[in-house]
Amino acid sequence: MPAIQHSRVPLTVIGELPEGLKALDAPPVLVASRHTIDYCCGSCGAILMHAEIGQVFGVLIHCMACGHYNATEN
Repeated sequence: MPAIQHSRVPLTVIGELPEGLKALDAPPVLVASRHTIDYCCGSCGAILMHAEIGQVFGVLIHCMACGHYNATEN
């Protein structure tokens, strides 16, 4: 059985982690939903999160593959 191909959406890269805020580290991939969109690092393209469109807001994710910080929708 072939692997399911999910749509890929790049996240927004932010310059630095704002003071006083924390970020989740990924990969491993954060899973909010299984059959959904692959949200990727806006810099290197690593898959960081599986979620539905509009499901996750205001989360900062630190890409462990390249070190950049990414933001989900606000």
